Amino acid sequence: MNHLRRLACCLTVLCCTIPAVSSWGWGQRGHETVEVVALRLMPHNSFTELMLNNIDEVKFLSMVPDMHWKHGSKVPHPLEGQAHFFAFDYYSPGGGPVTTDINALIAKFGHAEVLKNGTAPWRMHQMAVLLANTLKKPNVSSAEVLQVASTMGHYVGDLGNPLHVSMDYDGVEIGRKGLHSFFETITVNAMDVMSLETAVAKAAQTILPKIPNDVRPIDGGMALAHQGHLEAITLLAAAKKLGLTKQLQVQEHPIIIRTLANSTAMLAKVWEEAYILAGSPVLKTGKLGQVGIPPYVELDYIQGAAQYMGAPFMTPPEGEEGITR
Repeated sequence: MNHLRRLACCLTVLCCTIPAVSSWGWGQRGHETVEVVALRLMPHNSFTELMLNNIDEVKFLSMVPDMHWKHGSKVPHPLEGQAHFFAFDYYSPGGGPVTTDINALIAKFGHAEVLKNGTAPWRMHQMAVLLANTLKKPNVSSAEVLQVASTMGHYVGDLGNPLHVSMDYDGVEIGRKGLHSFFETITVNAMDVMSLETAVAKAAQTILPKIPNDVRPIDGGMALAHQGHLEAITLLAAAKKLGLTKQLQVQEHPIIIRTLANSTAMLAKVWEEAYILAGSPVLKTGKLGQVGIPPYVELDYIQGAAQYMGAPFMTPPEGEEGITR
């Protein structure tokens, strides 16, 4: 817990020192920004070379958890929605650390409440472990590495988003319904792509060296959630005062840069650690063309999850952006 507290404090201090950028996450553009910029910040090795050589597929796969696993047109997976958010303020109204032991939370609050308030930190950890194990496979296919690494990055992006770690995720309680889409898609899309990536890269470069090399993904996920919770307080206060206006967009911009940078730095570190943990395998790095949608990865961190498939959860806000190749 002390290690986690230091990590969360590190993100908080660094983000407070990042200046606002003088231009205006996460729909498609936000998620793509996190993954593209994270790759540019990583050391050169066969993993980063593979990912960069297939960057269009990385972008496509980064949205699979939303567009195919959560909102799939055929058979949406009932517990996937809960894996995209974590209501930090439900478990810690005062803003203190939350345990990373999901069984302790279940014992205290019950299965239904834990599912209702989201499981994103454990989903991020599960996918990071899956990536390390995938990279350890003899003669692993490059397509499988792309699939696991890119889909994993989606959850890291979600955990950095203030509205994915808040009970008032769509501004309903402050009378500003629609805030979620306004913040993570409309405002982000109003910004020039190159300006956004440049600003996020600059901020993430400051954060990345401060993240421990041996960071556990669950600790990194909880640190993102803690920082996102602090940003949500500011964001919700501004939205309540200004409404969904251009004035609010101006105030949202530095929050977007800071939180995208948090996720970007954490993703770069977790990707790198997974690759090192797997023994730094030499991968085939050529262009692959279109990579298929990966099979769904069932949640493995909630025992007896099947009996809770009908548990209530936060209804995803309308207006999430679709995905195209």
